[in-house]
Amino acid sequence: MECRRAGLKFPYWIILDEHNLVDLDKTYDFESTKPFGIVSPAFLTEIARIIKQAAATGRLSGVKRS
Repeated sequence: MECRRAGLKFPYWIILDEHNLVDLDKTYDFESTKPFGIVSPAFLTEIARIIKQAAATGRLSGVKRS
């Protein structure tokens, strides 16, 4: 169901072990910022729980993207 809401084709993967470290004054985007889908609040809550758990156990790392 979340695939359809987010506009993704099944199967898909969400990897929750890293996050981007971005200098906001140096960011740019060649793509449109128009949203292409949504997810339910319950799904977002579950994602947030998993990210918080990964951070607490040291399994979450920042990756510098430039």
